[in-house]
Amino acid sequence: MSWCETDCPMRTRRTWRKGAPCAFSGQCESANCATITGTNCGSCAPPNLAGDSCATTSCSQGLFCIAGTQQCQPRGSAGAGCDADHPCGAGLSCVTAAAMPSGTCQTAGSSVETACDPKHQNAPGCDPSAGLYCDASTKTCHAVTYATAGGQCGSINQVSVACTNASTCFGAQGETPGTCVANALEGMACDTQAGPSCVPPATCVTGSPTATNGVCRLPDPTVCH
Repeated sequence: MSWCETDCPMRTRRTWRKGAPCAFSGQCESANCATITGTNCGSCAPPNLAGDSCATTSCSQGLFCIAGTQQCQPRGSAGAGCDADHPCGAGLSCVTAAAMPSGTCQTAGSSVETACDPKHQNAPGCDPSAGLYCDASTKTCHAVTYATAGGQCGSINQVSVACTNASTCFGAQGETPGTCVANALEGMACDTQAGPSCVPPATCVTGSPTATNGVCRLPDPTVCH
């Protein structure tokens, strides 16, 4: 099925019905293009419900794929319950008392010197989108420092280091630092696990949900059939 460009009713212009191939959610009457993992193509589908599988396809807008369960879930708002399978939304921390299985979403620190808890047990952490991290020694929010491609990233001597200059951090885990790997341009090789990532809006097309290495490709509706 092709999509209508001109000389067609307004309600059907640039819309595809359920099951039709797509690359963008805006092409679908349901506003949900269920993209197949590892590709830039999918099919128009009804919006997901919480708990729907995302093992092989993307979640619809407003829901996120939880790695541990491979299920689509909404992110919690302030005051909502949270755990590893039910994360909090942007600007929030899941504050969970020691030995407790779940906690509540609380507003993360959004300015330097705000009190915080790096373990999120007695207080929220700091908002990384504001360029902040929680310093373990002072338990206050500090500004993140940055490294360019090739530099170390992650936690370095208890200081949070992020990547800049179109690069992405790979290999960081706990107190073990990683490396900033320069993002690849469209048409170049990529790897979702080891790097490099792709320069947006290109994504790493691996060809399957389980493969990690592929090629950076721009979403292109004309190749989705």
